[in-house]
Amino acid sequence: MKMKTYYWHIHHLVIAEPTEDIEERKEYVRDFKPTNQVSIRLRLMTPVKDQDTVGKARKEYNAIRGKTRKEYEAIADKAWKEYDAICDKARKEYEAIEGKAWEEYEATEGIAWKEYEAITGKAYEEYEAITGKAWKEFDAITGKAYQEYDAIVGKSLEEYNANLDILHQEEHPDCPWNGKTIFPVKRTD
Repeated sequence: MKMKTYYWHIHHLVIAEPTEDIEERKEYVRDFKPTNQVSIRLRLMTPVKDQDTVGKARKEYNAIRGKTRKEYEAIADKAWKEYDAICDKARKEYEAIEGKAWEEYEATEGIAWKEYEAITGKAYEEYEAITGKAWKEFDAITGKAYQEYDAIVGKSLEEYNANLDILHQEEHPDCPWNGKTIFPVKRTD
C-alpha cells in the first residue's frame, strides 16, 4: 500500500487532504475540468511541505471525532432500542385490537364497519400518541447527544483548520484560497 501524502488543493473546496496517487487526480483535472481552471488547479496542487504538522493535526482531529462519534452512536443506539421497544409494544396492542375488530367486521360486514372504525380509530390514535411520545423522547436524547458531539467535533475541526491555515499561508503565500475555494467569485457591483 502506498503512503498517503498531504497535498494542497486536490479539490477546489478543500484546503489540504491526503492522497496515494496525485498523478491520477492531475490526469482527471486535465481531462474533465473546465479549461480555464486547469492551470490554476495544477499550479496549486502541491505537496504540503510540513507533512508531520498536518498529519499530526489531522490525526488528533480524527481521534476526537472518532471518540465523540462512538459516544453519540452509543447513546443513539440505546435510544433507538428504547424507541423500537415502545413502538413494537404499541403496534402489537394496536394490531390485537385491529385484528379483533376486523374479525367482527367480517362477521357482520356493513354493520360492523362503523364499529370497526370507531374501535380502531381510537386504538390508532392511542398508537400514534404512544409512538409520537416515544419519538419525542428519542429525539430529545439523540438531539442533545448530537449537539454535544457536534460541539466537540466542531471545536476540534476549528483547531485543525486554524493550524492548517497557518501552514497553508507559510507554504502557499500567493494562493487565492478564501477559506472555502480556490475560485473566489469577484463581485462586479
